[in-house]
Amino acid sequence: MPEWRRPSVIDAKVVDAVEAAWCHPGVAVVLRGTLSCPTTVSSGAWGDFLAAVKRGEYDHLPLAETRRAPASRTSSERDNS
Repeated sequence: MPEWRRPSVIDAKVVDAVEAAWCHPGVAVVLRGTLSCPTTVSSGAWGDFLAAVKRGEYDHLPLAETRRAPASRTSSERDNS
């Protein structure tokens, strides 16, 4: 069973929080969100992503509190799709 790592602080306004776990240490990382299925990425891709975060390559993205969750559809809208 993987040991899932969560953000140290989770904002109640954030709709989806991502967790990460080593699937096979040094080989693959599994990512999962509360709204999505688990996804496996290579440890190299994970390392590249973390390095990009540390370099600030994603700093231009809006903060979680400025994003809005997608509006949920009413039952009649779901029935018509």
